Amino acid sequence: MAASIQQIRQAAEGWSIEVTPAGATKIDSFAACLAPGTTVNVTFLPGSDPLETVAVTKRLHNEGMKAVPHLAARSLRDADQLDTLLAAYRAEAGVDEVLVIGGGVDKPVGAFDNSMQILETGLLQKHGIMTAGVAGHPEGSPDISEAEIADALAAKNAFAKREGMTLYIETQFCFEAPIVLEWEKRVRAAGNELPIRIGIPGPATIKTL
Repeated sequence: MAASIQQIRQAAEGWSIEVTPAGATKIDSFAACLAPGTTVNVTFLPGSDPLETVAVTKRLHNEGMKAVPHLAARSLRDADQLDTLLAAYRAEAGVDEVLVIGGGVDKPVGAFDNSMQILETGLLQKHGIMTAGVAGHPEGSPDISEAEIADALAAKNAFAKREGMTLYIETQFCFEAPIVLEWEKRVRAAGNELPIRIGIPGPATIKTL
């Protein structure tokens, strides 16, 4: 068991990992298997209570990790709810970085339809959160056309320069390196200057992925 924990620690060095609130309930101690300061993304899944994400984020912070909660635009009611969530993340977990995504629902539950609308509220800056990840789609998206994806990426590049924020791209889980490399060439040729982090699935079932 000790050898397995050490292997997990070594594998996670320099990487971020992701946990769902449900998955977090199965982990007795993050500190026992992750090195201090490990970046852990905390999901905000469709239909879930955002307070569950807040609770896991706080727990990770208390165990010495850098928690990066997801903000799913289509699962948020309005700017007031977003404001309240960001205040909780700052007060309870010292969050200074978030991952802003559209969210995997067809119909928005409230005022937001995409991640750019979250960024443009100015609420991240209000709460001192000046670093944010946004989604990248090397394999495309069933919900968004290639033209819309390109326009959104250009808008995020412009936003980062205009607002002085640090934005980066975190891709969806990818399975084939050539597809990722070709995508990176395309977005760079189109003017992308945001750094890119590649999402790679760990051990998981097909249903979980």
